[in-house]
Amino acid sequence: MQTPLHVAIVGGGIGGLFAANALIARGLRVSLYEQAPTLGEIGAGLFLTPNSVRHLQRVGLASATAKWGARVGTDSRYFRHDGIPIAPVQVTDSSGWNATFGMHRADLVAMLANALPAGIVHTGHRRTRFDHEAETARVSFATGTSTEADIVIAADGIHSELRSHVWPQSRPIFSGSVAYRGLVPHERVPDWPTDRWQMWLGKGRHFLALPVRAGKLIAYVGFVPADEEMNESWSAPGEPDVLRREFAGWDSRIQHLLKQVQSTFRWALHDREPLPSWTKGRLSLLGDAAHPMLPHLGQGANQSIEDGMALATILALADRRTAPAALLAYERLRRERVAEIQRGARENGMRYDSAYSDLGVRDAEITAHAAFRKHLYDHDVVPGAEAAAAMLA
Repeated sequence: MQTPLHVAIVGGGIGGLFAANALIARGLRVSLYEQAPTLGEIGAGLFLTPNSVRHLQRVGLASATAKWGARVGTDSRYFRHDGIPIAPVQVTDSSGWNATFGMHRADLVAMLANALPAGIVHTGHRRTRFDHEAETARVSFATGTSTEADIVIAADGIHSELRSHVWPQSRPIFSGSVAYRGLVPHERVPDWPTDRWQMWLGKGRHFLALPVRAGKLIAYVGFVPADEEMNESWSAPGEPDVLRREFAGWDSRIQHLLKQVQSTFRWALHDREPLPSWTKGRLSLLGDAAHPMLPHLGQGANQSIEDGMALATILALADRRTAPAALLAYERLRRERVAEIQRGARENGMRYDSAYSDLGVRDAEITAHAAFRKHLYDHDVVPGAEAAAAMLA
């Protein structure tokens, strides 16, 4: 009987944890290493969409997603800054399947981690060295330990150190915008709807609110221009009064929500140009390590989940000899799709920040964007991954 491939994942965020679940579901051996002493996410809310929810279902997390998420429905809307409606938000795929959820990042991390068998996750392991040979790869850690694996997956984020073993390092690109992020308990705004995603668009800035944690919390993000470049950070403290001033004079609903903000965090928005290569030998990149993107399509976590399912589907039919070819097949399957989404996120940010002399044109594009969203949400990475894997035989 063939020994299952051993895959070492470096990085315990959403991408790494989902990949671990998907690989184990396909019968592979997995070890995951995270440099932080505990798993967790400081960020606030994210948006799960049908193109990733179908994969959460495949690894047995359908009920957990419904429990911890907050499903958003057809009352979701885009508004002008003063509250005039622009268009509905696309919340289903083409079939009408409504699998769109607001989710607290910490809840998603816990959900993915708790689904893993004991002994898979190793925290407090900071990578210090990577060595690559023809038939194995080795990752060494500051603890003085190391691991050998058939495959190493770098899921260590936008500032990935392992990326330099695949492609020369480059600086992240600052977008010129900063996001103020936070959470408001629903009990403080009991009249706030918990069944919809709402976004207000104005000149140079936009504001998003969506429910998370089964509607017990309202996550908000206020996107504003920055006077100077900031380092990327999820946890830089912000001033609630500054946030309130940024959206003074906007729709009264925003004022109502922001009155209840007691603390907020600033997140400088960065991405990178699409990489021409993700893979070298037995090492490949996943998630933000491969394709960091701006949040203006809400696809960062969703594309990381797609990556993990594609990787697991292809590696399930590989062996130690074909593993490097399998990683190249994974890269070929994913690279153009995520590059399109990286570019689309930049373009959508310009729409959201109303970089138009005629707002009627912007509003028409926002309305028409529903067709792109359906195409995005319809995508199922598994058939393409199965076809790619069959080519390895």
